[in-house]
Amino acid sequence: MFAKNQQSGATLAVRGIRDATSFALPIQQLVQQLDPELPVSDILTMDQMIGKSTLDASFDAMLVLAFAVLSLVLAGVGLFGVLSYVIARRTPEIGIRVALGAQRENVLKLVMLDGLRPAFFGLAFGIAGGIAAAQLIRSMSDRDRNFAAGRCHCLPHSCLARLPARSNGRTPSRIKHAN
Repeated sequence: MFAKNQQSGATLAVRGIRDATSFALPIQQLVQQLDPELPVSDILTMDQMIGKSTLDASFDAMLVLAFAVLSLVLAGVGLFGVLSYVIARRTPEIGIRVALGAQRENVLKLVMLDGLRPAFFGLAFGIAGGIAAAQLIRSMSDRDRNFAAGRCHCLPHSCLARLPARSNGRTPSRIKHAN
């Protein structure tokens, strides 16, 4: 059981065989006898103290988990959309293949391989990049890690900002040729 003084931050730890709540009142009375102006607050068991100290870490872990699940769902929806688009564009080709006698399993295999090939390449490159990045981060000092984190944060934004800038930079020449 802990009794913590909010002003000075002093902590008193008491170990006992009986229930921790049975110690609270006698300890408060003992502290009041020693110093009547010394307040006693936050009387907690060890389990409560550990739970209180790990609350921030568990919240952070849950937040990361929520964003990971969200990114997985968004990736799945994106993959579904791309596959739907690819299959919709190939509908005449698939119809011709079926009309010429292709088996349903062969057509399904063709469509699945064409659709999942980019996902497998992305998975392979993502795992390789993650392993390489983890090794690079482990070899860095704290100062280098902070610098690298800033660069990694800014790099995708600068690349994404470049795309519209490139297309807008070419717009006047397209307009000239259209006239």
